[in-house]
Amino acid sequence: MAFVVSAVKREDFKSCAQSGFCTRNRAYADLANETPDWESPFRLDPASLQLEDGILTGDLIHAPTTSSSSAESDGALNAGYTLEVHLLENDAVRVRMSERDPKRHRYDGLQQTVLVKPLISSTQYDQLARDENGLFTITYGSQRQNSARIHFAPFQIEFLVDGISTLVLNEGGLLKIEAAQARSDVTDTRTRTPLESRLEQGMWSERFKDTLDTKPRGPESFGLDITFPEIEDVYGIPEHASSLSLKTTRGPGAQYTEPYRLYNLDVFEYEIDSPMALYGSIPFMLGHSKDKTAGVFWMNAAETWIDIEKIKSTSGSNRRTTRTHWYSEAGVLDLFVFLGPTHRDIFKQYSSLVGTTALPQSFAIGYHQCRWNYISQKDVTEVDAGFETYEIPYDVLWLDIEHTNGKRYFTWDPKQFPDPIDMQLHLASKGRKMVTIIDPHIKMDKGYHISKEATDKSLFVLNKHHSPFDGWCWPGSSQWIDFENPRAKDWWASQFSYDRYIGSTNTLFTWNDMNEPSVFTGPEITLPKDAMHYNRVEHRSIHNIYGAMFHAATAQGLTTRNETLQRPFVLSRAFFAGSQRYGSIWTGDNKASWEHFAVATPMLLTIGLAGLPFSGADVGGFFGDPEPELLTRWYQAGAFYPFFRAHAHLDSKRREPWLFGEPYTSQIRAAIRTRYSLLPLWPMFFEFPSDESTYRMEDQFMVGDALLVKPVTTAGATHSEVYFAGNEKWFDFYDGQVRHGPGVQSVPSPAYKIPVYQRAGTIIPKREKPRRSSKEMENDPFTIVIAVNSEGEASGRLYLDDGESFEYTRGDYILREFKVQGRVLTSRSLNRQESEVEWSFIRRFSSLKVERIVFLGLSGPVSRVVIDGRPAAFETRHDVAGGHYVAVVSNTNLSIGQDWSVTLSPRTNNSTSDSELHFLTAHQHSDPAIASSQLMDYIKIAKVHAVQLEKGQSTYIGTLHLTAHHLIFAHPDQEIWISYPTIHTVEKGLPTVHNVWPLHIRCHNFVFVALNFQSEKDVTDVYESIQKLTCIGSVEQLYAFFYTPSPAFKTTDGWQIYDPLLEYERMGVMSKSDQWRVSELNRTYTFSPTYPQLIVVPSKISDTVLQYAAKHRSKARIPALSYLHWNNMASITRSSQPMVGLKQNRSIQDEKLIEAIFMTNVPQSSSGIPVYGSTATNLIIDARPTANAMANTAVGAGTENMENYRNCKKVYSGIDNIHVMRESLNKLVEALQEIDTKGSVNKPLLQKSGWLKHIGAVMDGAVMIVRNIHVSSSHVLVHCSDGWDRTAQLTSVAQICLDPYYRTLRGFQVLVEKEWCSFGYKFMDRCGHLSNDKNFVALSATNSAANTFANVQNKFINNKHIRETSPIFHQFLDCVFQTMQQNPKRFEFNEYFLMQLHYHVYSCQFGNFLFNCQKDRREYNATTKCASVWDFINSSKEEYLSKDYDQSLDKARGGDEGVLFPDTKAIKYWSKLFGRTDEELNSPDDNASTPLNERMTPELLGFGNNYAESVASAEVDHSGDERVESDPLGIGSSTLAAPPLSSAKANNLVRAGTPTGGTQVSEGDETWQKSADNLASKFPAALSGAFGGGFVDSFNRLTMNVRDTWYASSTPSGPNSQYGEDSPFADMRTAGAAGSQNRAATIGRSNSNRRRVTGDREMRSISGAPAPASTQSQNNSLSPKHSLADLTLDHEIDPLRSSGGGVFKGSPNGSTHSSSKPATNSRQQQAAANTSPKESVGRLTPRVASPDLSMTLPSNGAVEPCGVTVIESPVSPVLEQPKEPVKELPHPLFVE
Repeated sequence: MAFVVSAVKREDFKSCAQSGFCTRNRAYADLANETPDWESPFRLDPASLQLEDGILTGDLIHAPTTSSSSAESDGALNAGYTLEVHLLENDAVRVRMSERDPKRHRYDGLQQTVLVKPLISSTQYDQLARDENGLFTITYGSQRQNSARIHFAPFQIEFLVDGISTLVLNEGGLLKIEAAQARSDVTDTRTRTPLESRLEQGMWSERFKDTLDTKPRGPESFGLDITFPEIEDVYGIPEHASSLSLKTTRGPGAQYTEPYRLYNLDVFEYEIDSPMALYGSIPFMLGHSKDKTAGVFWMNAAETWIDIEKIKSTSGSNRRTTRTHWYSEAGVLDLFVFLGPTHRDIFKQYSSLVGTTALPQSFAIGYHQCRWNYISQKDVTEVDAGFETYEIPYDVLWLDIEHTNGKRYFTWDPKQFPDPIDMQLHLASKGRKMVTIIDPHIKMDKGYHISKEATDKSLFVLNKHHSPFDGWCWPGSSQWIDFENPRAKDWWASQFSYDRYIGSTNTLFTWNDMNEPSVFTGPEITLPKDAMHYNRVEHRSIHNIYGAMFHAATAQGLTTRNETLQRPFVLSRAFFAGSQRYGSIWTGDNKASWEHFAVATPMLLTIGLAGLPFSGADVGGFFGDPEPELLTRWYQAGAFYPFFRAHAHLDSKRREPWLFGEPYTSQIRAAIRTRYSLLPLWPMFFEFPSDESTYRMEDQFMVGDALLVKPVTTAGATHSEVYFAGNEKWFDFYDGQVRHGPGVQSVPSPAYKIPVYQRAGTIIPKREKPRRSSKEMENDPFTIVIAVNSEGEASGRLYLDDGESFEYTRGDYILREFKVQGRVLTSRSLNRQESEVEWSFIRRFSSLKVERIVFLGLSGPVSRVVIDGRPAAFETRHDVAGGHYVAVVSNTNLSIGQDWSVTLSPRTNNSTSDSELHFLTAHQHSDPAIASSQLMDYIKIAKVHAVQLEKGQSTYIGTLHLTAHHLIFAHPDQEIWISYPTIHTVEKGLPTVHNVWPLHIRCHNFVFVALNFQSEKDVTDVYESIQKLTCIGSVEQLYAFFYTPSPAFKTTDGWQIYDPLLEYERMGVMSKSDQWRVSELNRTYTFSPTYPQLIVVPSKISDTVLQYAAKHRSKARIPALSYLHWNNMASITRSSQPMVGLKQNRSIQDEKLIEAIFMTNVPQSSSGIPVYGSTATNLIIDARPTANAMANTAVGAGTENMENYRNCKKVYSGIDNIHVMRESLNKLVEALQEIDTKGSVNKPLLQKSGWLKHIGAVMDGAVMIVRNIHVSSSHVLVHCSDGWDRTAQLTSVAQICLDPYYRTLRGFQVLVEKEWCSFGYKFMDRCGHLSNDKNFVALSATNSAANTFANVQNKFINNKHIRETSPIFHQFLDCVFQTMQQNPKRFEFNEYFLMQLHYHVYSCQFGNFLFNCQKDRREYNATTKCASVWDFINSSKEEYLSKDYDQSLDKARGGDEGVLFPDTKAIKYWSKLFGRTDEELNSPDDNASTPLNERMTPELLGFGNNYAESVASAEVDHSGDERVESDPLGIGSSTLAAPPLSSAKANNLVRAGTPTGGTQVSEGDETWQKSADNLASKFPAALSGAFGGGFVDSFNRLTMNVRDTWYASSTPSGPNSQYGEDSPFADMRTAGAAGSQNRAATIGRSNSNRRRVTGDREMRSISGAPAPASTQSQNNSLSPKHSLADLTLDHEIDPLRSSGGGVFKGSPNGSTHSSSKPATNSRQQQAAANTSPKESVGRLTPRVASPDLSMTLPSNGAVEPCGVTVIESPVSPVLEQPKEPVKELPHPLFVE
């Protein structure tokens, strides 16, 4: 933290011109640059050189030349200096220079603090030798590959690797050492030039702002140039908010004007792209080029500046040379040179000096939640509970300075944190820790024990007057502990003991902030340089290491506070070389901006290169308030930072991960869960040192050697440019999709993830089960993800220890190496001590399991997996686009602590072994070779000659062949191939009088043939063979698993046709609308097994809400986005039925989910609050007849209670269920067959099938959706029962009409994959792919009784497989055909394409239509084992293109905008599909479709006399798609056709819900009453008062809806009304307010002639006949040819009416005599143009108010000629503002 300010104040910090020694050294460099013959004044005395025990010593003589003399002043420098060159055992070289006899000794104690151990000189070198050029050379290194070439005059040291110059000291002659001396020693007699003045600036004192630096030791800076020959890119010297490859500060085109500065400072909201100093300093630099690498460590803790310049190479190479100029204010010139030869060697050499990263406790690599400040113990508890509620894992909760008692560290605020131990134990119970802040400044307070003790022990830093320094910081007047004092370090460490740090536990850890040190009143907000430390050391000499010393002392205290040493965790802001030994660091007080987010990556990469990889940046930015997208993207990148913490300033808004709502909460949760282990952060070039494209790459990075991460640092980005290095494959970390390097590729980066790729040749072990914290994961099994390279090899390691102690240093750890070679994965231990001692951890955790192994990048398919000799279950698939195979081995049960092997066998043509058969049986999948052999065994006879085939009116004689997958009839003129799965029924008939044995075959594709055989044996053998080949037991015996295209298809992307992310992005999800997000909740299909992996839901709804909402939807098929309309962002969503039941169960989460869906395109007011009622009415379409929905209610499912759903209406579209559709098709087929037998179609039977009526019902529903979406700009939610039959029909046909893309060949393929395959349609069951023996009938020539029984059994058998079949997808294709034949120019594909699809749905030749859901397709590896029908189609694309297609019609504006409104009254039979001519099926006299007012009859809707048939076929999907019992209400079949109720009785039933309502019934109605009593006895208390009122009354209301059609009729009261006081309808008035003009809906029956009987009148308008004149006058706004699609809501509805009814606003008195509103936009005009004048006037929607389902209608007596029921929510959204102020939506999480 820092001052509460808005931005950095540059004036608070020095520039080089304000620093005396920086100015002097830069001036020296300018002098050298301006002097043509410049030479360094330093010479090395050859006679003084000595090389002993690896140390070269010699005398440096300062002898100014003519060119350099002007830079010197009398007495400024000593005459003698010493040179030391240490050859170290790690092949590094140490170079030291200092005065020989200084008047004052320089500070030289850094090595005791920085270096990890005493240096050991090398013995691997050759003696000093003079070469032919008179230079001395030392050759050293284990291979003698390195050499140091020493130039005497001028002095220079050149380092070479294999004879190539790699690094040079003093090549530019800038070596300068200022002697330490008193000012009185210098005489000042010369007149100075400006340059000479700069050369002496600030030597004796220096003022910055109000502070004077007295410099009692005088000038003592030194500088040296270090050159990297032919190396253009250098890295390191953190910390700066700058680029990864360091920029130039000198020379032509310099990118910075200031040098890079190393001086630890508290810089808040630091500048981006600047070399100014920040919180930490590590003077390590790495130079790298394609063929060489070198490093240098400048071991000095004083203020240091570095200039960087690019110069021409002296060798004439095109590569530039980098020259750096280093200068420090104090200390000694002490540097280390590393020559590698590789960068990895350099890091080993460097870390052997300064130490490696301390192994942290396991919690430290988890997620940390921090804020300045969580203000109380209650606040802590609530934040912790929030993580629980939202199921977001985290490990550590942090407390900032406000937790203390008055900023006194090691204390607690007694009011806000009364019981800190209990607070810590509460977190610890969940495996979590706490961190508190402790800074180095101590409040000056005699009553504060820390202050008193430190004062008494003289442990504080002193000022220049040698008294305790007093400065200002958070506590006010403060003092700073002097960590240069050894006693101070030990004393400080002791303060962490539990008896001194009261309230601490072993789960409390520490955060060291403000340790630059930060002093608010000091120069540059830090300690004065002339402050004094222990042993009279000036602060200037150790400034940059002060924070590291504080860090070390704190780590010591945490380590030693337990009897058993515990690994510490300490976070520090300030750092120096060696800080990695004590803990982690972070990049300080950044800002919530995209720029700060972007610069975090190069900053962390640079810090990691300098040896401190355990680092991070404050996720979200410390200052300011991040926008939700920025915060989410930062979390996604932060999940791969080594240290992962979110932190925020006191003045920023709270931003815990859940506070931004959805989709951000889910996206942040997913990012946090992605984190699985600590790996170092490396720049790209570290892994690809020869790839020059990576040298300056700072916007992506490697995590270890395995993962490539590309943060998304631009707002609104949906794609990222990713560089894939190397000639190898990269696999998407999330879905395994492959990319090939090298090169830049644009990859999707949707809002919920960033690009992360696993490198080929690597193995990543990870734990996939999300837990609260890392502690709770320690016993979880591992998944091993293996990405093999082009050689089929990969390797990786797994390290485990107890996560807390130092026992790993004694060998108590698990280190496993995983390696893949030759398709064999092995695991072996790399812990050499593992077998020597029975360690505690190894004993406890060696039984940890590997539960799953994923192989990516395999070159071929896998036929078998063997684990240590035993067969194992596996899955495999072929990634055609990626050109590789994937294998997943599950349930491996392998122990981490043991050696084992897993062998993958490639697929061959050899037969399968017995052991493999055992494995396959266990896995329930079969091998193709075995299956093929079994199928051939079924064939009793392979060929039959002289078989007569009858097809239509034609007869052929030929040969019949039986193969494993086809029945083939060969004739010289033609061949007929019949795929066994296309066979619907087979009947072996009786012999004819000519002793011919017939075999009748009916196929799903409407092929009817009769095969006549000459012998009973032949027909029996063929019959039994076909029966076994058709009625198979496994999907893997179907033809698709054996079919191989020959020749291969031209296109091979069929399985990749549909990419959900791309398709939803095309619609506008996240690209045009941010109201939707992609949820990965179902990625493993555990949420909803029949739903797609990726589900698009409203952004405001969290995954937690979805999980609760799923409990309320059958099969967890929650409302999810199906289509987003391009024109207005209106949506089509789909789901299954709600689990309402008779109790009228509700789910707040389901209601809020639907409400959020319907609000996704609601306009916003100027205040940003949604304006309710500003769009037209949203619809919930229940595709079923009302009877079906109500019947499901009786068994626990049902339909929405509209009292609970806001801003929408519900419509029952009346589409019959699968059983009715199956029987309809059977009747249609029966009629078609008569053409073959009688020569003409049976027209009465054809119409009796009701086929066109059902097609029309689907199209009506679809057109209603189209109108509501495109014209009314409203949303539609569609469901039926389980949401995969009628739902898919409606959503698919509607999208065909709405979106021209889906009318293209490829778009239609995408639509089918999306709506049918991905969302789940039961192709296996509905198409009957495995068939059934009951479809085969063999008549006996000797037993007529058996024949009769067989026919009866075949017809009435209660076999689920047969009952599951239904032509649902066929009907969808039929609807597309109907739309196409009306709009031939609007479809890119032709009729033949649809016919091909219909055939291949049943042929089972391709894998697309074999399964019931996407999950099944993946489990059976269909994309690997089967061909795609889309490749078949697209390889012969021209055959399926329409010649009439005119794409320009869909692009035209001002027309229909590409949206189609098919005429649902102009449908006809699809004659070509049925194999008939158009004249046969669609003759002019009877080809018209059934009018809607006849289609929407009581029989169709499931009421009246046909109730028995409807109920008998109603689905109850919640119990597995079984039918309801034939009489679910306990009524009895004898009463189902009861006569109509009298009006009085009907009136009693309407009023039954009131306490005084009549409930007596008579005649047939008595049985209904008994049924209620029976049902009540079966479900006693559970059903009591289900809908309000008594159970019997409520049941009456329920059964009325089940048995009767709702017809809307009412009349105005008074003597002139059509129905007077004596009318039978007079007593049907609603018990509402007196004088009301509204009437209750009539309840009655319709007879077989579909006439509505009302007294002695017939309302002939319903059947199309003219109504009486008086009736017509009242119905002038209606047409007898209304369709369901005409039910647009053209009248406003008063939202203030009670739930009992509403007023349709048209005339002042609420009647509807006025005409409809004029169209207000192009879509409404278009809709009006497609509607007849009568249809466009006064359309009304009959409404039923819930919960009593009664209806109130306008008072004009109008009757809507449609049986569709519309139910409104209590308050409907209308086109007027709500009367009350609009409230903001509540929080998205609603828990029942």
